[in-house]
Amino acid sequence: MTGANFGPFKKRAVTSLVFAASVASFAHPVFCVETIQQAQTNLSRLEAVKEQDPGGYGRALFCLAEAYYLNKQDEQAESTFRQCLPYYFASNKAYQEGAVASALLNWAGVLLKGIGGSIDLSKIDSLTLEGLSEIDKVDDKLSRLQTYQGAILIFSKTGNSKEEQRCVNFLLNSCAECEANSNADLTQNRRAVANLSWIARRIFPLSAGAIRRTPSKEELEKCFSKRDEIETAEKLVGRALRLCERSVELRRDKVSLHRQLARWYYAQGKVDRADEQDRLAKKFAPLEKPSARRGCVQTVGTVTGPGVITGACGMG
Repeated sequence: MTGANFGPFKKRAVTSLVFAASVASFAHPVFCVETIQQAQTNLSRLEAVKEQDPGGYGRALFCLAEAYYLNKQDEQAESTFRQCLPYYFASNKAYQEGAVASALLNWAGVLLKGIGGSIDLSKIDSLTLEGLSEIDKVDDKLSRLQTYQGAILIFSKTGNSKEEQRCVNFLLNSCAECEANSNADLTQNRRAVANLSWIARRIFPLSAGAIRRTPSKEELEKCFSKRDEIETAEKLVGRALRLCERSVELRRDKVSLHRQLARWYYAQGKVDRADEQDRLAKKFAPLEKPSARRGCVQTVGTVTGPGVITGACGMG
């Protein structure tokens, strides 16, 4: 199955300034610190229990590697990062939860910060591909989906459109499997809905804001120039809406999808179609809790640290 093509990407010859405001998805894990001394102290505390908790020791090594990198000690950073991986491999539980793949992708994210100079995009791509290779050995499907989603974010920043598209297709194929399975459970359906919506928003991104507003001339021209991409995004949301019909438990997701379509149609100046989507959203919203009316569709999550997953609605 083929996926939506995101079109042209940035040139691969970039400097750290390009990424300065665009790597929030790969910020410091909550257990990392920014000074070498603090990271070394934390590592020493775990030395005695590294056999019992190899995953925890691996995380501490990752943090030390990041501290070295932030202090522009690149060689020390790279060697320390590679030291952390065997500890993730040693912990079967951590490995099966995607810790090795997560560490590789997050190290790629650290390097995207470009501390001290230019960014080696080929190296970042290589780390990401290494992470995908490891996650493909893991049985847990959610961990695989989360890792592929994280890889999409990285490849979109390095400009590797071929690998980005491959990862998008992986997510879309997973969604198609769910759509073809009439016995899919609630978790599987919700995961597919989230992925379809997430991919659609990457094709046609809009901030949350007010649903109804008059688009500017520039916005209308931009929408017109991307009408094929927008049509692809709308079809993805349509697929997600059909999945929502499978369970009353997906009503909240359905409301969010109708709001998403309403924003898109208003942005294109298609007021009648936007009003209809807004009406459908309001039709179901009163049946939900107030928080359900904010228009967020849960995603499968984003990798933010070795073994750390956070959800992101992507609407604001």
